[in-house]
Amino acid sequence: MGRLGARWRPAAVFLATAIAVILLAAPRPVAATGSASKARVVVALGDSITSGFGLEDPSTESWPAQAQALSDGRYVFVNQGVAGDELATAAGRVSPGWPPMQVRLRAALAHHPWCVVLLGGANDVGIVSVETDEAAIRAMTDTIVAAGSRFAVVTITPLAAPAIRPHGYPAFANRLNSWILQTYPGRTVNYWKYMTGDSGTRMLSALNSGDGIHPNEAAAHWLALHVLALLGSPSI
Repeated sequence: MGRLGARWRPAAVFLATAIAVILLAAPRPVAATGSASKARVVVALGDSITSGFGLEDPSTESWPAQAQALSDGRYVFVNQGVAGDELATAAGRVSPGWPPMQVRLRAALAHHPWCVVLLGGANDVGIVSVETDEAAIRAMTDTIVAAGSRFAVVTITPLAAPAIRPHGYPAFANRLNSWILQTYPGRTVNYWKYMTGDSGTRMLSALNSGDGIHPNEAAAHWLALHVLALLGSPSI
């Protein structure tokens, strides 16, 4: 390097030393330890019932948020609920532009979930047939299993007043829910039964957020507890 190299050697040594000091002082990723390292990722894929629409603070009151708080670090819940979303069509009556859950499943699986919890179909009434939704759920559960993950399915919810949704909602919901319960024994949460109580047809006013469609915080709490119980069962 000759005299030019000799002239810059002290500067080079100073620069190298400075870089070393900066690297030693820089924050480093902290390795997960204890229960955090064993937490299982659970993706909640659904519509407004999952997103927490109608709740005062969905970030803490939605059923995935409450399940996260109650899980004692066993699970990490990823809320992928989109208000107005359908299972198998992109008609988007409430949320135009959002792809249906069947398409959004790809993004859900990108989280490498231990389990995917599906809750959808209420927004499909009057748009597609029950058979179309059944085929969509079947295709989604097959895709989830093929990806190496587990799944659970929640029945869709009732209404406080049938006139709120298109004609035929109760019949559609009952057929779809019956199919879910028969097709996936041991992998379901019967939200409809809890939300209707003894009536079996209409959402109980004590569980309604006030709009006649969406569950309130107490109802979301019930679902969170029962999803956690299902996740801990051998059938999953």
